[in-house]
Amino acid sequence: MNCSNLKIIQSFEFPEACIAMKMTEDKTHIITCGSYKPQLRIYDLNELNLKVERHMESEGKKIEILEEDYGKIAILRNDRYIEFHAKYGLHHLVRIPKLGNDLSFNKISAELLICGDSSDIYRFNLEQGRFFKSLISECDNINSIKTNPVHNLICGVGNKITFFDPRSRNCLKNFVSENVEEYSSISFNNNGINFCVGTEDGNIIVYDLRSKKELFIKKHQNENKIKEILYSDKNIYSLDQKTLNIWNLNQDLLKIETGFVQNTFIVDDGFVSIGGDTPEIHCYYSSILGKSPTWCTQMDTLDLNSKNINLDNFVIITKKEMQDYNLQSYLEKGKIFQHLNRYMIDSNLYNSLTNKNTKIETRKTKEIKKNYKLIK
Repeated sequence: MNCSNLKIIQSFEFPEACIAMKMTEDKTHIITCGSYKPQLRIYDLNELNLKVERHMESEGKKIEILEEDYGKIAILRNDRYIEFHAKYGLHHLVRIPKLGNDLSFNKISAELLICGDSSDIYRFNLEQGRFFKSLISECDNINSIKTNPVHNLICGVGNKITFFDPRSRNCLKNFVSENVEEYSSISFNNNGINFCVGTEDGNIIVYDLRSKKELFIKKHQNENKIKEILYSDKNIYSLDQKTLNIWNLNQDLLKIETGFVQNTFIVDDGFVSIGGDTPEIHCYYSSILGKSPTWCTQMDTLDLNSKNINLDNFVIITKKEMQDYNLQSYLEKGKIFQHLNRYMIDSNLYNSLTNKNTKIETRKTKEIKKNYKLIK
């Protein structure tokens, strides 16, 4: 399905490229790192505009948000330093022994976990402001690390998948799937049981913590390295340098190809944003993924505007009508658009499917068209 790039957030760009990006837990700010020159930019979603811009000595490659808002942020740079930022600016710098690849924050122990070009997982305690004894893995190097959101199990991936119990700091187990040389990324599901890993050759493997057997294997056709994964409650988002695939264990939903080298992405309901080796950070919306986010409730109308859709040729139908006429497949194909709690279908298609020649023009229809024309 083709998605249009929406112009939603002002100055949502970098001079050269966007390298890393995350949304705060309270869904009020987007934290980004980019170049050139290396800098940190924070965007306010209530104002849909740039809020903070700070220059850095070296490029930030990973971001970890330490609070619900943007008040405390850790940024892993590409020169073995970690920057800690507060609302007032740069707070502190910490140097790590080896080049880092990823960050993860354990809220229970207040420890920032750092993995990189080493078998060690460095533990920086934020309460005491010092490093604790490292976790030792059997991996040659660790490309990605995540903390389980339910029970705080730590998982790092490199040439193996390795698990640690943060209470004992002992390695619980290591394993590797057949025909996998290197894992590149990992994401836990919020149920605390399922997780998925990406590989260097473009595969995504879904697991259950209770078994070493794969639940599902998804292959990216271009066989590029899986840079980032998000295992949400409903779907799995897998990003390589060319495409963002959105899918679940039952079906493929969307495939977004931006035309530039992709580095990172964020998701909020039906909103998806992708940053890469181009100045502009691209924004997309699809009702297939979810509703408009709370900070931009008119995003579905903006999406229709970007597609140059003439609403005079559309009929507004209810969810019950969708079910009665079995129209779900047309929604997935992009021939029906969701707007708030209703759906929009081309009148000709509607008549052919329902054998009706009546044009529904309710007060709700007029209101939607009026709002659309005002925005347009």
